[in-house]
Amino acid sequence: MPPAYAALTDLTAVKQAASITNTNSDTNLTALIAAVSAVISNYCNRNFVSASYTESYNGNGNAFQWLKQRPVTAVASVSMNGYTVPQRPNVNGYGWAFDQNKLYFSQGCWDEGFQNVTVTYTAGIVASSSLTPDLWRAAAEWVADLYKSEQHIEKGSDTTGQGQSTVYLKDMPWHVRQVVDLYRQVATEQVLGN
Repeated sequence: MPPAYAALTDLTAVKQAASITNTNSDTNLTALIAAVSAVISNYCNRNFVSASYTESYNGNGNAFQWLKQRPVTAVASVSMNGYTVPQRPNVNGYGWAFDQNKLYFSQGCWDEGFQNVTVTYTAGIVASSSLTPDLWRAAAEWVADLYKSEQHIEKGSDTTGQGQSTVYLKDMPWHVRQVVDLYRQVATEQVLGN
C-alpha cells in the first residue's frame, strides 16, 4: 500500500505567498496544504514520495516492460514464471536493467503470460523546496489564493428558496496547472493492460 499523500508545500512558503506574519491561521492553512496536496497528487496520478513497490505484470513477449510507478530509482528483484532473473552484469550481459520508466531484459524477452513477471522496485519524486521548487511554489500559491478568497469556497445560487446555498471547491488555477502538468504521470497502454 502506498504511503499517505505527502505535503507539496509548507507553512513558511504559504505564509510568504499570502503575506501572513502571524500564527492565527496556521491550523486552517495546514488543512488547506493537505487538501491541495491531495488534489495535485490525484491529478498527477502519483504520490510525491519515494516508496518501494512489489507489482506483477503480464509478460508481453518484448525485451522491455513499462513499470507503473515512475521515475524508477532502484530495482531490488525481478522474477519471471517463478524464477529469479539476474541483474545484467555489464552492457553485453544477460539479465535485467532499468531506466526511469521501463525494465529491460538484455539478451531475452519477458515471456508472455498472465501476471508472470514480478518486480520489487523503488520509485517516486520527492517534493521539497530544493528538489521540486516550481511545484513547491505553485502549491503554496494555490493555498494562498484559496485562503485569500474567503476561506476557499464559492457559493452557488440558492435553488431551494430557503436561504441555502451550494458550496464548491475552486478549480486549480491555470498558473498552478501549468507547473503541475509537468509532473503528471500518464499510464501507457502497456501498463494499463497489466
